[in-house]
Order: sequence, then C-alpha cells, then structure tokens
Amino acid sequence: MTDEKIHVELVRTGELRDFVNRPDVMQGSVVPISRLRAAAHAANPVADPDDPALMLAMRDGKCLAYLGFMPGLLRIDGQLQKIFWYTTWYAAKDPRDAAAGGVLLLASLRVGVDIATTGLDPKTFEYYRRLRFKAIGPLPYFELNFDRFDPLGFPARVLQVLLRRKGRRSAAVDAIFRAGRGFTKTAAYGLARNVLRHANQQYDFAELSELPADAWSDEEAAPVEFYRDTEFVRWSLQYPWITDQKDLSTPRYEFSDFRELVRFVVLEARRRNSNEHLGHVVLSVCRDQGITTIKILHHFLHCSDRYQVLLAAALVYSGKFRADRIHVPAGCEDSIGSSVLLRTAFRRRNREYFCFPRRRESVLGPALDRLELNYCDGDTPFS
Repeated sequence: MTDEKIHVELVRTGELRDFVNRPDVMQGSVVPISRLRAAAHAANPVADPDDPALMLAMRDGKCLAYLGFMPGLLRIDGQLQKIFWYTTWYAAKDPRDAAAGGVLLLASLRVGVDIATTGLDPKTFEYYRRLRFKAIGPLPYFELNFDRFDPLGFPARVLQVLLRRKGRRSAAVDAIFRAGRGFTKTAAYGLARNVLRHANQQYDFAELSELPADAWSDEEAAPVEFYRDTEFVRWSLQYPWITDQKDLSTPRYEFSDFRELVRFVVLEARRRNSNEHLGHVVLSVCRDQGITTIKILHHFLHCSDRYQVLLAAALVYSGKFRADRIHVPAGCEDSIGSSVLLRTAFRRRNREYFCFPRRRESVLGPALDRLELNYCDGDTPFS
C-alpha cells in the first residue's frame, strides 16, 4: 500500500476520538476530517471499533489526501448485512501530490469490504469505471432550482464561483445577487401563494424535538435495499455533520462543515380534516452562500398518500424559508404533475451510484441486480 514516498495510514472507528487530537494531521494544510464527522462516525450504531473509518495518504508526516468510510446496512430478503459507503475523497491540489488520491482509492479496495458510493462529482466517474466499480442506477429524484426563474441568478453564481477559485470575493457581486434574488423570490412566491395554501390546507405538520423510537412505515419493503431504521435516523439527527455555529466547526476542513443556517426538522403529520395521524417526516433546511435548500431526508408514514404528504411538507417549509432549492423523491411525480406551476418549476434529476463488491460472491455482488435505490442512501441525510 505504498507509492514510493507516499504511505497509507488506516484509521479505525474506535480510534477516531483520539485521532482528532493529533496535531500532525488536524493542524496541517490538509485537514482530513471535521470534529463533527469524527464524533458522528464514532457513535454510529452500525459501526464496530475495528471498522475502517478514514484512510490517509501521508508523506514526510504530511497528509496529502484522505478517503472516508461509513458503515451501513444492506437488507436482502429480510436479512441485514454490513456494507461501507465512501463519504469523502480528497487530494491536495498541488500537482506534485496528484497521485495521492489514486493511491488511496486503490488502497481502499484492499481493505476487504463491500463498498458503495453516490452523490459524486461527475468528474470522478471515470476513476471508478477504470477500477471496475459497477455502475448502478441512476436514481431519479425531483429538484426545484430557483436559478431557472432568476434572470441574474445564473450569471451571478458563475461569477461568484470564478472569483472563489481565484481566492477572491466581491461584496458588490454578493450584494447585487442578494438584492436581485430577493425581488425575484418575492414575486415568485407571490405567484405560488395558491399552491402553498393548498399544501397547508390538506395536512398539519407539528415540529418534534426528536424522531420517536416507535416511528413506523407501512410502505412495502424492497427485496434488496440499503436499510435505515429509526435508530439509524435518530443517530443521524443527533450527530449532524454540518453546523451553523462557528465554534463547533473545524477550520480549514476542505468541504467545510459550517453553513449560514442548518436545521434538521422532525415533523409529525396529521390529516387536517380528520386529525388522522399519518406518521413522521424528516427534512433539512440548509443555507450556504445565500442559497437555501430544503431536502426530504426520511419518512415513516403509514398512509396511501405518503408522497403527497412529503411534497406538502417540502412546500410548506420552502414557503417558511423562501427556499432556492427543493429536493423530493421521485415518488412525488404524480403530485407534482397535478399542478401546472409545480410541473413547470420541478425538473427530474438523476444520481449515479458505483459499487465495488469485495468478491463476486460477497454480500453486495449477488444483490446488485435486485437492488432498489432510495433518495436517502449514503451520506445524503448528513450534508
């Protein structure tokens, strides 16, 4: 597991709490994990102390690249088996260290675990294909992206990205973007008033402090799926990976765990006209660089109109926070299609998956052809 001067270090789950106190890596130019992520991984109810959690590419005591693992469960015909998700993969931008990321990816395949990954930058797809990861999916979902309705939105975002790449920020560009955005959103949400009112009329949503341990769903389970029970979801809510409190964030962590606003919301859903208890919905509200995103994360619903409930919850919270992005599962398609405005606003998107069974006959290998994907797979609920 070496590439001349580069050596690979494997950090296991039981070592994470001590690892984040190591000054040689946590104070270097490449910070391999945030303190929030380390605490979350250490408390993962699916994890064992010996499970791989983080791989580092080191040279002369300096971290050049890192790759993260998160154990999860695969349910096959009612039986639960452990698999591992990639949660992050990063290499220093210095061209001299370009090989470090590839060294880590190769080394991770020798750990001897079944691996899945999703939510990837398309620029990385070719790496996975070359290493004979099996592509599955894609998973469809629906996104409302307000940039499509904002005449200044797209050019302003492009300019902001270009300036950031040069290590610069323009207060004038930010101010113009926010002012234009505010005017356009006020007009758009005014036009959508009737749609939002309809969502509010059908269901009542009450915020809870946590997901009840006895939350349940009557949705038929897929024969083969990546599995998340209430314990796993409660853990993800208790140990978020992002924060809007600066003092809890980790400085210089490449993917940044700080956001302007972070809310993970548990809702109890009831039918308004009968007060029938319908179950629970988990969603996130996140604002980063002025862009607010609402995501449906999990649901434990026991009603036939579950996807109407999910879309209504997303719309209610988009109205509360004047969201710029809304992400909902593909099952909401019929509800979206029933409204001309929603049909115009939402667009179908696809998310790719790559899997690497450690052996042809291992847990993941024989299951891939039967695997049904879900919007909440991988580390989606955390970010």
